[in-house]
Amino acid sequence: MRRILLVLLGLIVTGSVFGQTKVTVYADDGYFPYSYMEGTSARGAYIDIVLAAAAQLKGYTVEIVPLPWKRCLNLMERGEAFAILPPYKRPGLRPWMDYQLKLYDEKIVLFLNAQGPKMTRWPQDFVGKTVGEAAGWANLDAFRGQVKIEFAQSNKIGLLKLEAKRNDAYLMDETVGLLAIKELRAAGAINAKTSFVIGPTVSTEEAFLSLTNVATAKFPFKNDFAKQMQGILGRMTASGEIKKIVANYTN
Repeated sequence: MRRILLVLLGLIVTGSVFGQTKVTVYADDGYFPYSYMEGTSARGAYIDIVLAAAAQLKGYTVEIVPLPWKRCLNLMERGEAFAILPPYKRPGLRPWMDYQLKLYDEKIVLFLNAQGPKMTRWPQDFVGKTVGEAAGWANLDAFRGQVKIEFAQSNKIGLLKLEAKRNDAYLMDETVGLLAIKELRAAGAINAKTSFVIGPTVSTEEAFLSLTNVATAKFPFKNDFAKQMQGILGRMTASGEIKKIVANYTN
């Protein structure tokens, strides 16, 4: 019930709270360690970054509501959400998003089963192979036809499919993958004899706090919010604060 109330509350994206505009940001609830749900609350490095930046905003309070990533995208596409995090920059695929507010650069790599064939060149060695990625991602779309794409509901499920050799490779952020493998081992979810290796880098992706590009009349404060937040995030990047926040989760 509490989760339902949070979601309903999140749909009311503006309001006056002691003279301030209330802004709701929807966040991926399953992208550890960057953005995930703990209980009913949003947690993760990107959550900490946005909340630290929001504390410096003038005239706004920010609430972050964790939801499944596909639902975040649907709310944004329909113009029902003002902001979501952390999409990658895909203006051609998702023109309804505004990519002004960069959070961080992620290194996207292919994880391989060490017991499988050695593949070091992307995409040459993977032609005709099955490559997994998380549902809602679009990193492999440009290679559709060269590789077979299989979506997983979570990175841990994707790694388990890779262990079972249902996939030939699994695509994700390098840090996320290493932490997910560590957790799976600690939980005894993968065979002690199973080992994974990091294959070729596919891309370096910019993660964003994305704002609506279609419902600007519904959110007249967008330009002011974006201008303030852009300046704050820029200062946090230059000072090294953002790297320190991420390091709190990856060390």
